[in-house]
Amino acid sequence: MTKVLAVNSSPNMEEGTTALILNPFLEGMKDAGAEVELLYTKKLDIKPCIGDFSCWETGGKCCINDDMEQVVSKLLNADMWIFGIPVYIPFPGEFQNLLNRTMPLFDGSADVRGGRMYPRLRKEVKLKLIGLISTCGYWGLDNFDKVIDPIKDMAEICKADFPDPLLRPHASLLMSMLNEGSDVGFIVDAAREAGSQIINDGKISPKTSEIVSRPLVSFEEFASKESP
Repeated sequence: MTKVLAVNSSPNMEEGTTALILNPFLEGMKDAGAEVELLYTKKLDIKPCIGDFSCWETGGKCCINDDMEQVVSKLLNADMWIFGIPVYIPFPGEFQNLLNRTMPLFDGSADVRGGRMYPRLRKEVKLKLIGLISTCGYWGLDNFDKVIDPIKDMAEICKADFPDPLLRPHASLLMSMLNEGSDVGFIVDAAREAGSQIINDGKISPKTSEIVSRPLVSFEEFASKESP
C-alpha cells in the first residue's frame, strides 16, 4: 500500500481555497488504495531552522525540540509527499519553516549529478514522489511559477518524481460559485480523479489538469471586477 503524507499549508486550513482542491485529491488517492495522513502547518509548532547543521552529526536528530521531530519521522516513512500550498511570496511562513527543517532527512554528504551538487538523502528515506496542489486568487496560471519552481527543485534534490502540479487559479471565485450552487462541481470531481491517477499511473492526465485549472470567467471580466 502506498503511504502518503499530505500537508495543507494554508493558514485558513479547511476554510481556505487550498482545501477545495487538496481534500478531493486526497480522497481520490484513498479511492485508489493509498494510506493518507493529512497535516496542517497552522496546527504545528515548527520553529525556524537555526542553521547549525547539528542534525548531520547526530543521525538526523534536530537540536530544536518541537513538532518537527514527528513530522520528519512521518516524511521519512512516506512513499509520497503531497504539498497543498496557496500562493504567497512564495510560501506561507509556517510551510517555509517546515521545508527548512527537513535538513535531518539528509546525511550531510554531497550528491554530485549533472555538474551540480545536491544534499544526499539518508538511505532510510522512502520517498518516491512529490506532488503539488496549489491555489491562488488571481486569474492566470502564470501566478504559480514562484511556487512550482522550488518544489520541483526539491523533487530533483530528492531524486523523486514530480508529476505536473494541480493548479487552481482564481480559486476564491470557485469557492463563491460552489457556495452559490453554481454548476462548477466538475472541478472538484476532477481533483478527486487526479488523486486516483497519481496512485494508479504516477501522473495526472493533461485532460484532468486542464479541467481543474479551467477558467470560470474571461480575464477581462475577472480583471474588471478586481481592479478599480
